[in-house]
Amino acid sequence: MTTSQPRPATILAAVDADPSARDAAVLAEALCGAGHAAPSSGDGSSGDALAPGGSGGDALTPGGSGEDAPAPGGSGGSGGDAPELVLAAVVVKPRVPLPLHGSDEERVREQLDAALAEVRGACAPNARTLLLSDRSPAHALREQIAREPVSAVVVGSSHRARPGEAFAGRTVRQVLHGAPCAVALAARGIADAASPAGEGASGTAGAGFALRRIVAGVDGSAEAAAALAVASELARRTGARLELVAIADDGLGMRPRRGPLAELAELTEWDDAVAARREHAQSVAERAAATLSGALDADRGAADANAGASDANTGSADADAGAIATDVRVGDPAEELARAAAGADLLVLGSRQWGALDRVVIGSTAEELLRGAPCSLLLVPRPHAADAVSAADADATGD
Repeated sequence: MTTSQPRPATILAAVDADPSARDAAVLAEALCGAGHAAPSSGDGSSGDALAPGGSGGDALTPGGSGEDAPAPGGSGGSGGDAPELVLAAVVVKPRVPLPLHGSDEERVREQLDAALAEVRGACAPNARTLLLSDRSPAHALREQIAREPVSAVVVGSSHRARPGEAFAGRTVRQVLHGAPCAVALAARGIADAASPAGEGASGTAGAGFALRRIVAGVDGSAEAAAALAVASELARRTGARLELVAIADDGLGMRPRRGPLAELAELTEWDDAVAARREHAQSVAERAAATLSGALDADRGAADANAGASDANTGSADADAGAIATDVRVGDPAEELARAAAGADLLVLGSRQWGALDRVVIGSTAEELLRGAPCSLLLVPRPHAADAVSAADADATGD
């Protein structure tokens, strides 16, 4: 009896006539490349940093345990294939069919076919193309997610976005809310990135774009741990510098006081509260970095042992490659994350801490960043075990 092999996970990039479709394809190609570049996990499979339903570092929906998220190079996924990139365009049907609409629909279909061919040729020559038909682009993409194992949907930014900025339009928001897989929002103009000096051009758009610097927000929650697991796995597979950013929110509500020294008492209470939050943020960031660094050192040791007597100069060209850094800030979470991610290639965020499990649930910080992040965004669904993990974290910290 022949056992059928599981289908490789798919990364779905939305394509339309807007130039942002090229940005979405370039980011999707980079995410797929993270899967193709993955070293063997020891069982003959390359795995997929964004594959759903796996375990360890290969899962986009990891059942991690607190901030000690699945480490880079974890247990590996069960899938043996890197993700497949699919470029999808949607022919929008009218809600009320008109007598002459048939010819218009054919014209739109031809335009989208041409757009798919252009984006594929310019940005992702190995991608599969798909032309869907629905009354809503967002609904068509959601239906496609239900039909095949999609690990991430990648969409372009609104025409209102400035160059280098990620800004969600209406379709993006409709896809985002409650999505059962990760959703990435490509910053506008990354397809126009020039190749770095000294590197040969590949002949495709966005040849100069790569995941070299990844920023992940951490706060000690299971949702942040899920995002960190994905970010760390992407960084491991691409050699990107990974920066863990923890924010001590200074927007604290103080109980009003009365008396001649009321203002001084309120300022003292506020300072103490912010200091406590900063100390907690520092602890969260350092603990996560220590966990990831330990796993990274173990990976490097195993790689050196397998390689034997290797060239001592290998990998020395970029001192930041594969590095893990922490950044603890005080202020508004959205504003500080935006500042920390300036110049980065990808900002990875988790869902808010309540809502449907295994779904992307937009919190206030992500909502703010969707209106103007300084780089591409990747939003990760809530982990299935979020409630149990959050409770375990609270017990461990005494909260």
